[in-house]
Amino acid sequence: MRLSLALAALLLSVSCRRFATGDIPKIVFGRDACSRCGMLVSEARFASGYVDESGNSVIFDDVGEMLSAAAEDPSFAKTVYVTDVEDGDWARADAAVYVRTPSLATPMGSGMAAFKDRARAEAFAKRSGGGVLDWAAAILARRR
Repeated sequence: MRLSLALAALLLSVSCRRFATGDIPKIVFGRDACSRCGMLVSEARFASGYVDESGNSVIFDDVGEMLSAAAEDPSFAKTVYVTDVEDGDWARADAAVYVRTPSLATPMGSGMAAFKDRARAEAFAKRSGGGVLDWAAAILARRR
């Protein structure tokens, strides 16, 4: 009887678990598809996404795709993560610095790249002839 009650309590607690929005999304590169365009997410350096309230990873193959989704949906107030284009580390999208440059070939042609820090973003922009944007400016740039 005690075992049955313990098992029932465990199952109930697992089924009622709230998924942690704000977690870094899980991506199987070359297998998982972009939530916006359906293309396979194959280049880690351009990936971005978030975990929704149900615990599902909502992922994008191009930083520009994620920024477009944010530009189109005023309620896009999620904890989104981007990968740093140079080192592949995850960073919060609202704290990242973006570079938009036509010379950068991205999966969907947005020319947008994310960086964890401004100094590397500025150096990349200077080398590539691009412009440096913060989170809000990057979203606005995708509305145009």
